Amino acid sequence: MNLDLHIHTEYSIDSQISLKSLVSECKKKKITPGICDHGNSRAHEVLHKMKVQFIPGIEIYTQQGHLIAYYTNDPVPNHLSFAEALDKIQEQGAIACAPHPFDTKTYPFIKKKFRKSIGTEDETTMKKCDLIEVFNSRADKKANQRASEFSKKHKISATAGSDAHFPFEIGAAFIQTAEDFDIEDPKQFIKTIKSKNSNIYGKQTTFFVHGTTSVFRKIRKWFGGKPLM
Repeated sequence: MNLDLHIHTEYSIDSQISLKSLVSECKKKKITPGICDHGNSRAHEVLHKMKVQFIPGIEIYTQQGHLIAYYTNDPVPNHLSFAEALDKIQEQGAIACAPHPFDTKTYPFIKKKFRKSIGTEDETTMKKCDLIEVFNSRADKKANQRASEFSKKHKISATAGSDAHFPFEIGAAFIQTAEDFDIEDPKQFIKTIKSKNSNIYGKQTTFFVHGTTSVFRKIRKWFGGKPLM
């Protein structure tokens, strides 16, 4: 199986991936998607009705950066501290992953950071995560390298994801597993990720996607943030 564990759909206000295009791209590229919309799981119910196989996740906004929760039963609020959100995820038996932990996307011509990341805010708390995203296609090479080194140093299992917000990004990064597993079972999921027979592949996307994503977010807000048709 090829698992792209970080994809945003139309249920994230900054994504242009309709569920129809998600299914089409994943089928074409033989990708099993990890659906990680910002702060909500609304796409999950729709995808279940469509009988689409996927890894259920949510990307949560915390005070120190983003945090992905896979297989949650109870919602985790945005804007908690990273440590509080992490506790709420793990207390319910869900799986916590630190995405793009060292990527802040600061450029010389932009004074404001694009996003906070836990690796630059609180490495001690990050050690408590179940997984570390070591390859994010939207992160720069240095940030991914630091994440990989952190994962190895602290013996935390590694994941990868495209962080796709546009259909063409899907599959830019993924974990290739040696065999299929029951993707509805979080225990099988974590066991497969930790397997030495699972390998990470990925390529970086360009800065262009970040600027376009920001513009699209503003347009969606103007129209009330409704899902794409």
